[in-house]
Amino acid sequence: MNRYVIGSAATGEILRSVECDPDQLEAQAGDGEVLDLHDDATPETHYFLDGALMAYTPEQAAAKRVRPEDAGWSNAAFAWIDARDLARRRLERWAAIKAERDARIAAPKQTSLGAFDADLASQDNLNKVIALTRIAVARGYPDAARYTLASNARQLFTVEQLETAALEMGAQVQGLFDAADALRQQIDASDDPDSINWPP
Repeated sequence: MNRYVIGSAATGEILRSVECDPDQLEAQAGDGEVLDLHDDATPETHYFLDGALMAYTPEQAAAKRVRPEDAGWSNAAFAWIDARDLARRRLERWAAIKAERDARIAAPKQTSLGAFDADLASQDNLNKVIALTRIAVARGYPDAARYTLASNARQLFTVEQLETAALEMGAQVQGLFDAADALRQQIDASDDPDSINWPP
């Protein structure tokens, strides 16, 4: 009995190996498959080229051993090729753009009154301080509230100053949503969505 390796004529990939006598070979390979006699060829060490079994170079074999996610090996390029279809690549790029958008929204915002924390909890806290300060002013208390900036410095602000900071932060957040929407339009129109990124 001899050991044979069977591969795809289209891709050159070794698909399986069999042990059989030469007179049994005809039953081993299907349509579009090629075979060759070899004792130790594996998909990691060899491939088929025009029906002949070839050995990978050490560099090619090393590259093939490290498979990225969602990739298929090309024996024409001797490299892993992205196997995702365009629709999936667009969806995944948009998800990455949205995640970056949300991170930028949550980052501290520079205003004319200093840098304010802008994560959801901080936004909620600022709105509550503004509302409570308005109530205090309506009841005759001084128009002032202490608020902690992103630097952790506590500073005294009027309600109008806090509203100004909130409006400036809101405009920056809206700008981020608008920028993300523009990037999404680029992604939906691109054949190379992975090349689309947020500007620095």
